[in-house]
Amino acid sequence: MIDADELAISPMRSEIERGLACAVQFHYADAATHFALAREHSPYAQTPLLVLLDAFIESHTRYWHAQQVLHEASHGFAVAHAEQQARLADLQTIVSVVDGDASSISVDQLVIEPLLQNPNTHQPPPKPGTEGTLSALQVSCFGRFTVRRSGEPIELCHNRNAQAIFRYLVAHPRHCETMDVLMDALWPDDTPDVARHKLHVATSALRCALNGGYTHQKGGGYLLCENGMYRLNPAITIWTDVEEFLARYRAGQHADERTKVGHYEAACHLYAGPFLLDDLYADWSLIRREQLTQIYLTMCRALAADALANRRYDDVTRWATTILEEDRCDEAAYRQLMSSYAAEGCRTEALRLYQRCEQMLAEELGVPPLPETTALFYAILRGEPLSEASM
Repeated sequence: MIDADELAISPMRSEIERGLACAVQFHYADAATHFALAREHSPYAQTPLLVLLDAFIESHTRYWHAQQVLHEASHGFAVAHAEQQARLADLQTIVSVVDGDASSISVDQLVIEPLLQNPNTHQPPPKPGTEGTLSALQVSCFGRFTVRRSGEPIELCHNRNAQAIFRYLVAHPRHCETMDVLMDALWPDDTPDVARHKLHVATSALRCALNGGYTHQKGGGYLLCENGMYRLNPAITIWTDVEEFLARYRAGQHADERTKVGHYEAACHLYAGPFLLDDLYADWSLIRREQLTQIYLTMCRALAADALANRRYDDVTRWATTILEEDRCDEAAYRQLMSSYAAEGCRTEALRLYQRCEQMLAEELGVPPLPETTALFYAILRGEPLSEASM
């Protein structure tokens, strides 16, 4: 018989009741977690109740393996279909943008390299006064947009269109754009005449704000207009956190492991928030924002993996948590955290983290965790040693 005194123990009884509630709703993995936690709360080494708990956990393991066979079969079909569609999309992209021989052009060159090809990257903030009477600018695009001249913050102007034009020019690798593209990007719903008038008013206000109090030759200054194109003066050094961020990322890609970590950490410290929050809903900034965010997450993943491999568990928590703040459904980050908690002996936290992962995936994407995530959960549940492949 089951010892009534044992079942009356509050923490143990609470976990069993939670497990039964989960099982009634067919959340069997959650039920197994609660039963495992209940077992830990038991002061007895072996009782009929513990035998029943162990039996459920073992039977659920077999249930899960059977479920995975079915899941993997359907998943394999979905992956093959998605891969086929992706290859077709790659071909369509290359054909649409490459004129001539496309055999030497990779998808990475079409997507990532334009971000990295900027002659002004990796330049330290310049000292004031190095460009005659026009000082260099230091611009922060991550998080809150700020502009500094000679180290002092400046207020561009009160004209919102002028501010948007400056952000647009700063955001583009060569800091220039044609009038037509600017009008189409910033005032797509206006007629050409109205958009052109807004452009002239805004650029005039921007030029006054940037050049105010500084002497320059006629036709010079920070903002130039040449052959139907607006551009920031290439003779003036313009340092941006985005360019430094990308330069550090590129340097880390070609460095040894120790140096790579240093470059990636320096880059991630520059990421103070999403790119150009003031233009969060603008179409022209969306693709670049997503690309920069993905590069940021790539570096965070590498830093978390390095920290886990070298048993720096505080750093694992730091970088994996950072990833989940950006992407609440990143299973690799959940696995890194689970492995880190388990390695530190925090088995309960690791199991509960799996529950959070499972719930988030169901709510956000309507899918279950990947097989490797669930396999890690069961390895921790059974107290098995974790291999690097399972992390």
